[in-house]
Amino acid sequence: MREGNIVILGAGCGGLKVTQRLGELLGNQKENPIMLANKHNKPRSVIPGFAG
Repeated sequence: MREGNIVILGAGCGGLKVTQRLGELLGNQKENPIMLANKHNKPRSVIPGFAG
């Protein structure tokens, strides 16, 4: 699974907790866009294309 899929999954379904788990599995927590979005609680501003 690629990071792109995680971004879509997090923004489309709003499953930040799920994306965090996937990020841990991939070992890309620090570079995962969803992690940054989770800190600001504004994933839509980070990924407006997949705001849903």
